[in-house]
Amino acid sequence: KIGRGNAMRSPRRTSSTAAALMIGLALVAAVSTIGASAKKSIVSIVDSSLGADYVLHADQFQPFSPEVAKALAGKSELGAVAAFRFGEAKIGDAGRTSVQGVNASALEAVLKLTTTKGSLDTLDKGELAISETEAKNLKLSAGDSVGVTWSRTGATQMQIGAVYKDNQFAGGYLLSDKVFDANVTEQLLG
Repeated sequence: KIGRGNAMRSPRRTSSTAAALMIGLALVAAVSTIGASAKKSIVSIVDSSLGADYVLHADQFQPFSPEVAKALAGKSELGAVAAFRFGEAKIGDAGRTSVQGVNASALEAVLKLTTTKGSLDTLDKGELAISETEAKNLKLSAGDSVGVTWSRTGATQMQIGAVYKDNQFAGGYLLSDKVFDANVTEQLLG
C-alpha cells in the first residue's frame, strides 16, 4: 500500500528511479555478456593452439634467462620444456618482423602445430618454419629460399622447411634456438 501510494503521489520520481534501475541492469548484463564472450574466445584460442599444461612468463615483458628453461628441462616430473625466445629479423619483402627461437624437439609437445607443407624436423637443420598467412603474403612455400637479414650477423638466404597453420602462440616465423642464438639479438621476451 505504501509503495503504491508513493508511486501515485510522485509518478515522475517513480519513473526516473525505474529508468535508472533499468539502465543499471542493462549495463550489468552487457558487461557480463562481454566478459563471458572474451573468456570463451581466450579459452578457445588456448585450447586450439597450446598443448602445454603450464606456461611460464615474466611480468611486464621483461626477459628472463634461457637458463630457466634448461633447469626446468632437467626436472623428471616435466615431460617437455620449450623456451620461446623472441627477437626481430627482416624476412623477404615483409621487412622487419618478429621471429621466435625454440627448442625444435620439444615444440610439438607444447604447441598444437599442424604443418601443411614440409616438416618441423627441418628446424634442427637450420631451416625456417613459416605460418600459412606469412607464406601467402610472401608467396613462399616449403623448399623455397628467402632472404633474411639478422640483427647480429647480417643478410643470408634461408630455406623454408615447413609451413604450418596459423597458431597464436607460434607467431609467423619459427627457427631453432641454435639459429636464434647465432643470429638474433634478443629484444623482447626471453
